[in-house]
Amino acid sequence: MKIHELGLRELSEAIKAKKIRSAEIAEALIQRHEEIDPRIQAVTWFDGDELRAKAHAVDHRIQDGEELGPLAGIPIAIKDIYDWAGVPTGGGIPNGRPWMPQQTAPVLQGLEEAGMILYGKTATTDRAFIDPCSTRNPWEFQHTPGGSSSGSAAGVSACLFPAAVGSQTAGSVIRPAAFCGVVGMTVSRDRLRPNRGVLPLAPSFDSVGFFTRSVEDAEFLLAAWCGDDGNGPEVAQVPQGPYERPLFLGFARRGFIEVTEDETAHKTIHAAKVLSDFGSIVHVLKIPESYDHFLECHRQIFAYEAARVHRIDYQRNPDGFSPHIRTLVEEGLEVTELEYFRGRKVLEHFRQDMEARITEVDAIILPAATGPAPLGLDSTGDPSCNAPWTAIGFPAITIPSGYTENGMPIGLQLIGRPHAEKHLVRVALQVEQILNTPKNAPTALSRVEI
Repeated sequence: MKIHELGLRELSEAIKAKKIRSAEIAEALIQRHEEIDPRIQAVTWFDGDELRAKAHAVDHRIQDGEELGPLAGIPIAIKDIYDWAGVPTGGGIPNGRPWMPQQTAPVLQGLEEAGMILYGKTATTDRAFIDPCSTRNPWEFQHTPGGSSSGSAAGVSACLFPAAVGSQTAGSVIRPAAFCGVVGMTVSRDRLRPNRGVLPLAPSFDSVGFFTRSVEDAEFLLAAWCGDDGNGPEVAQVPQGPYERPLFLGFARRGFIEVTEDETAHKTIHAAKVLSDFGSIVHVLKIPESYDHFLECHRQIFAYEAARVHRIDYQRNPDGFSPHIRTLVEEGLEVTELEYFRGRKVLEHFRQDMEARITEVDAIILPAATGPAPLGLDSTGDPSCNAPWTAIGFPAITIPSGYTENGMPIGLQLIGRPHAEKHLVRVALQVEQILNTPKNAPTALSRVEI
């Protein structure tokens, strides 16, 4: 396996065992960047010389016998809405003027402390909403990679970097991960709160997430970033290995399978059957009636908050906003404070109902998206399968679960209990092992001679 194809855990173990140097990883990724990124345009800021220098510095520290963190010497990319000291942040704003932060966003400090080195910044849609950016899907260049974390998902899929940070306000991690055939995870909102140093969209929905190429790497990154604490009272019940006990899974049909394209729906139902055949207990989870009321007010809450975030910039230069984010802000300016707080009450009712329901299962399973990556570059896809869980702050993970007849990847989404990310990722490991989905290479890149 080539260096650029190695995952986080493999790289970490190889560096610690002194089988590979961080400088070798940097050189491999620089070469990969030069060969591949012009085709998929996943990266907005990259400095090969800076990456080399950081990698050599880590190697010297290791040679001196210094004890370093689990991510020491491993390049990780971050979405271009997060501040990193001394690196411009653009926020995906067309023709905007990037700002130069003096401090790294506090939410990224755990990664810094674990020793990661910055690979670069990844492309995002305008202000992390749904207006497409220039990134292409490595599976088919004329299909969307999803958004808003477009570059993070596409770059991990194309092996530009082993992991990337994203964000999700509706479906901006889970959906592009599914479209690009990688693992995407979002954490409970209280676990990693994207506040200072992160460009907001709708602050009460904004969530931190990340991308890897395996669930094992997602578990590794989660532990390195967040530590091993705060996993909730159910930790003792987490399955520690494959098939130690049956998984209890709730299959969310109502409101999700109905909006899903036939091929994806069939693949999702088939995945549930495979899990059942291997001993998991899968039952249809009843979605509470409060879900319907939530759908009625979700857009109002979203728009109201986005308008409060971007009102001043919009008033100064409305033409500086892409069409969809501009419409969202304009809608939000018309939402009254009374309507907003009524909506928040409905949302809270739905959250409480789902907290009660999810205690019945290890995880909820449902499609990661309403279909595979759509043809065309004028949309980033439909977040219907993701937005409810993001809105109530539940952690989620998607894993590749199959391919369409045309070879496009499909993802299976698992929703976990609040503040129980470790439990969710252990369940996802077991699901990944049972489904055993082939890890195909992105088809568009495989057709290009490199």
